[in-house]
Amino acid sequence: MPIAELLATGAYADHVNPQWVKLTSLLEINVSYERCEGVELFKADGGRILDFLSGYCVHNTGHNHPAIIEALKEELDRSGPVMLQSNVAELAGELAGRLCKLAGGGLSKVFFASSGSEGVETAIKFARAHTGRVGLLSCDRAFHGLTCGALSLTDGDYWRKGFGPLLPETAVVSFGDLAALDAVFV
Repeated sequence: MPIAELLATGAYADHVNPQWVKLTSLLEINVSYERCEGVELFKADGGRILDFLSGYCVHNTGHNHPAIIEALKEELDRSGPVMLQSNVAELAGELAGRLCKLAGGGLSKVFFASSGSEGVETAIKFARAHTGRVGLLSCDRAFHGLTCGALSLTDGDYWRKGFGPLLPETAVVSFGDLAALDAVFV
């Protein structure tokens, strides 16, 4: 069944997230796209929309980049292991090495995550392991994600209400308020 038909049936609202459907409809961004190329999103009626959001950097190379599609096809045609926990993924090691070199600054390790929230959760773990402390600090009006650790750093009852208790020993300071930041570390 085409996406447009699935949206019309209300299956997403019925089985995934009715609030997201309401919000995107209210904002007039609940659009069915026929195809997406680079930064252009093409609607079924022929209309074209420029994507300035880029999927919160998920599509930082644009939608359906030809080089990425080709690399994915090559990997699929290779019929190699997918998400095995019993082997060493050499391609991931090669990618990590290239990322470390591009990042500079003596970076030697990479942690791959599948979402921003997972990245924040990992940063929390790394910070705690490195410092031996449990306290966490974030800025007011910050959004770090919806997993429990990330939500502990996301400011505002709108996101947090009904999900407590969250991580203890978190503090919030106003963005750019150096005096408030200094006070936390006294």
